[in-house]
Amino acid sequence: MVQRGKGTGSLTEVAPGRWRLRHYVGPDPVTGKARYASKVISARNVTEARKALAAFVVEHHGQVLNSTATMSVVMDEYVKSLETKRRAVRTITEARRTVDRVIGPALGHVPVGELEGRHIDEMTRRYDDRAAATVRRYLAVLSAGLTFAMKQGWIDRNPMIRASVPALDQKSVTVPTKDELLALIGAMPSDVGQMAVRLAVFTAARRGEVCGLRWSDVDGSTLHIQRSIFRHLGESIPKATKGNRSRRVVLGEPALETLYLWALDRLEIAQAVGVELAPDSYILSRWPDCSRPLNPDTVSAQVQQARDGLGLPHVHFHSLRHYSATELLGQGVSARDAAEVLGHADGGTLLLSTYAHPTSQRQRDAGAILGNLLGP
Repeated sequence: MVQRGKGTGSLTEVAPGRWRLRHYVGPDPVTGKARYASKVISARNVTEARKALAAFVVEHHGQVLNSTATMSVVMDEYVKSLETKRRAVRTITEARRTVDRVIGPALGHVPVGELEGRHIDEMTRRYDDRAAATVRRYLAVLSAGLTFAMKQGWIDRNPMIRASVPALDQKSVTVPTKDELLALIGAMPSDVGQMAVRLAVFTAARRGEVCGLRWSDVDGSTLHIQRSIFRHLGESIPKATKGNRSRRVVLGEPALETLYLWALDRLEIAQAVGVELAPDSYILSRWPDCSRPLNPDTVSAQVQQARDGLGLPHVHFHSLRHYSATELLGQGVSARDAAEVLGHADGGTLLLSTYAHPTSQRQRDAGAILGNLLGP
């Protein structure tokens, strides 16, 4: 080995005419350990090797190489940064779950500086039995973590640009009929589950939003939708609605009558066990004082149990939102107004592309109109 002065690198003859060049380029940005740039060259003698080393030192002067920290370390730091920035609890929870259950097992051992698009594609194939939308959510968390690493100076590029992102599934949605929904309500294994389905149809609200409704949200015939429930560490926790879009729904007489009878029923149950309803009680609750919201996962499980018993595999809780949206449009409500009811901010574009479904009766009506355009 040929020693050089501090900061000028070193030479090592690893074989006749083959020399390893090595130069200190600073500490690892994540671990703090010393980092060295190195490569092996061919040189006829030590003088030629020293000239190559001098050029190598100039080339790498002040350069910080990609970190050797593993993806587990990097993604953990990313989630911690979300906590420091006080991002929404659900955002942090979903990121942590994805890191622990998906990214960690697949990529955790790979040094971030060596991560390539092929590694990410291998992870994608590992979960190819899951819906494309689900895998895309995994990749979104991974991409955000790698962008964070770039901003920290731990890597010089985001390898996501060379990864393959699965196309979204274009699955057709079968909207349940009114008779199917009535059968579903009758088959629900609990009265609170039945009420959850009814409220979902009356409001076109999402699962978490239905579970987050309180009696204080009822103002005459108007129902204010201003929170959603999600699960975190085994607890049902309220948060803002999707996109922070609070909205109101004007209830019809049948819906108001259903709510009134439900309120009387909840009051009777509370009195029977000797408790008072909580001051800001939830409309849907399995607790006598209605102080805690219904678990959204419980609602989904009950809907699945009921639909399986009825042999209606196309029905799930979100089907209720599709049903309500389709009926709103079918009965003459404008796309803009229907979008406001559903909590969309785009004036109806998403509604028309995602929730507007044809029905057999309306297709027959449309055919009749077209058939009469030129007269009898």
